[in-house]
Amino acid sequence: HDIVLISTARNGRIDAFEERLSVVDDPKKYLNRIYRIDQQQQCTLLALTCLHGRMDLMRFIVETYPVDLELLNNIYLDDSREKKQLYHDVT
Repeated sequence: HDIVLISTARNGRIDAFEERLSVVDDPKKYLNRIYRIDQQQQCTLLALTCLHGRMDLMRFIVETYPVDLELLNNIYLDDSREKKQLYHDVT
């Protein structure tokens, strides 16, 4: 489930995301956890949707599921003038 949910969060397809969560016993278990995206970046599915600009999916998640908005993420932000910067403990 993890790889598919991460991929779906990145591509922003609400229908596919909802379909994946409909087959699990406890969707909030998947929404309120930190996923290791690569060696340093670790974030929730909600943070991942935001990082990829998937605002419709982000809105859907927040309005539909009980998500913990205070989970701490380690995320990369890309500054086109410089290399990516890693930010720790971001909500």
